[in-house]
Amino acid sequence: MIKRIKSIQSFHIFQNFVWNNKNLDDFNKYNLIYGWNGSGKTTLSNFLRQIELCEMSPDCGAFNIVTENGTITEKNISEVTLSLKVFNQDFVKENIFTATGEISPIFYLGREDIATKKTLESLKKQQYKLFDTIEKDEIALSQQSQRIEKYCSTKAKEIKDFLHSAGENKYNNYDKSNFKTRCSLLEKEDFSKKILPPDDVDKLKLITNSKSREKISSIRLDIPRLTDLESESRIILTTTVTAKVIERLNRDSKLNTWVAQGLLIIKDKNLEACPFCERELPSDLIEQLDGHFNDEYEKFLQKIDQLISKFTLIKQNSTILLPSKSDFYDEITSDFEKNKQKLTQELSDYTTFIDSLINDLDEKRKNPFVRMEMQYPLPAIKLSDTIEEINSIINMHNSKTENFTTAILNARQTLEDHLVAERLDDYFEMLITLETTREEDQKNKVQYSSTTNQIVELEKKIIEHRTPAEEINTDLRNYLGHEEIRFDLEGEGYQILRNGVVAEALSEGEKTAVSFIYFLKTLRDKDFDFENSTIIIDDPISSLDSNSLYNAFSFLKNRTECAQQLIVLTHNYSFFKEVKNWLLTHKSRSEKSSMYMIKNTFVDNCRIAELHPLDDLLKKYTSEYHYLFSLVHYHAISPKQELKNYYLLPNISRRLLESFFAFRYPTQVGNFGNQFEKSKISKEKKTRIMRYTDANSHSDHIRADTEGDLSYLDETPQVLNDILELMKIDDERHYNEMMLIVN
Repeated sequence: MIKRIKSIQSFHIFQNFVWNNKNLDDFNKYNLIYGWNGSGKTTLSNFLRQIELCEMSPDCGAFNIVTENGTITEKNISEVTLSLKVFNQDFVKENIFTATGEISPIFYLGREDIATKKTLESLKKQQYKLFDTIEKDEIALSQQSQRIEKYCSTKAKEIKDFLHSAGENKYNNYDKSNFKTRCSLLEKEDFSKKILPPDDVDKLKLITNSKSREKISSIRLDIPRLTDLESESRIILTTTVTAKVIERLNRDSKLNTWVAQGLLIIKDKNLEACPFCERELPSDLIEQLDGHFNDEYEKFLQKIDQLISKFTLIKQNSTILLPSKSDFYDEITSDFEKNKQKLTQELSDYTTFIDSLINDLDEKRKNPFVRMEMQYPLPAIKLSDTIEEINSIINMHNSKTENFTTAILNARQTLEDHLVAERLDDYFEMLITLETTREEDQKNKVQYSSTTNQIVELEKKIIEHRTPAEEINTDLRNYLGHEEIRFDLEGEGYQILRNGVVAEALSEGEKTAVSFIYFLKTLRDKDFDFENSTIIIDDPISSLDSNSLYNAFSFLKNRTECAQQLIVLTHNYSFFKEVKNWLLTHKSRSEKSSMYMIKNTFVDNCRIAELHPLDDLLKKYTSEYHYLFSLVHYHAISPKQELKNYYLLPNISRRLLESFFAFRYPTQVGNFGNQFEKSKISKEKKTRIMRYTDANSHSDHIRADTEGDLSYLDETPQVLNDILELMKIDDERHYNEMMLIVN
């Protein structure tokens, strides 16, 4: 049982609410809360509904509710054990559900059945989508399978066309089955390594198209290394002849050669005169020349001549006869030609370097007394490696000749693996897509079966828990006072008839009535501890006529009296009076009753709701007229207040005058102007009252005239005194009686 709402922070119109601030008595067994429409009554019931749901509202701040068994706060709300049920407009919305079919609407009652029905409808939509998805999956599976088969056939034909040949050849009948088998085998390997460069493909293709050829002999070339020749030349070039050098001959190599040749002629012919100028030779000239051109000189020149002859012979022997490229298999010719060109170039570099050595030696012969360096660098050639590479190609050719049939079969197999490996990524991607679609299809079929089973079970559940239609009809008849509305069972729900015809919809009052009847029935559910629970009812008479109002009150008091605690909230004064009289006219109920009212005030220009003890006037007297008179009287004699506190008083004043004129001038009811004219107050005061109550309490649009200025509220106390004066002048005895009540 709830004792008090100690505090509420930031829940809509309830801001910083504190129970003790208003000297409120604790909640009792019976509790009545009165508040005008919009004052916060429904907000309070929604606040308490959090306890029923054990769930914090997202727009609620901190709160503290004191119960007989402890305190409930926002921190422990999920662990609440307090048994509580709330009837308000949220309950109405959640407990009447209309499923519109093709023929007529089907209604469902009760949060659990509605939740089940909504789940059922969701499952049926899901079932339909799954069925549609399964159909699409089946189409996709068929299309994907066909695509794979077509792909395999196309690729198999490409391989067949590429590898076919005359004679016996397995690739002449290559088909999609062979392609699939090879794909499966390559999948187990690193098939990316099977993909060949274009040049290798061309070579292998040449192998498959080739015919057997004759063997080719290896090549040989027995010539010295250039490094050895260079070393021999370097020794000669850096050597100088030891002799009695004639300096002028040493400086001029041509002169030196010319003189040497002349000396040989003179000695050979035993001449005493120069054969060139015919002058007599000096007596010591021949001796000087012999000292210059001694035996060592001659031997050195002979050595140079011998080396030049050797190099010349080596150059002559540095030619080689190579096989023709037509002698090789087609796939080998490119490698052979490449190495042949390399060998030819290297031989050319070889002979060119020998020529340079011979030239250097010729120069040395002319200058035997001078140290010389080689004029050309040693070329970077490796004749032996190149010859070895060519012989390797020749061996490959000869090996193929020896294993010709095996080579063709291996080439075809390698090319097949290459062609298959190139397409494996696409093939596997299609297989993965197919498998994914197949898995999705299987999963959807399992889910479709499960959803179908759930639908069957939920339909059974709704039917099993459905309240018999006759029980609802009996309560509706007693509640509304007529049999215009009737429930009939239809499927797992109800079909509603209005005067025997299918009703397309319920009015708001009818929805409230049906929901309230259902709510009262839930109090007797076997799993609800009614006698140890708090029942909160917020205006179960919305949109009902006066006859139905009394029936609703009768249902309420008869079916909730045994609850541990009852809290009733209402804005309807007639209903308020009925509940209040029920509580106060019986001593045992009166002693266990507490009454409150919700008032609104403005704090920092924000309207907030507060719970107050029920005004004594409302508690003591049963007429709204008395209450309105007390409000007008209070503000007429009170000190001037802020304008915002006067905002509702034009409407209150108008309602008070309408009630006063209704019993003063009953023949003019409905014609406020004519009634007002019959009053005896001065014309000026009539005008002021009429302007204040009429113009400021019946606006149905945003006013654009000067009277729209809220400053008119400043005259409220004066106008209220005019109204009291009018009532006193028109009916002094009645006025005096009312003043006695107020005082």
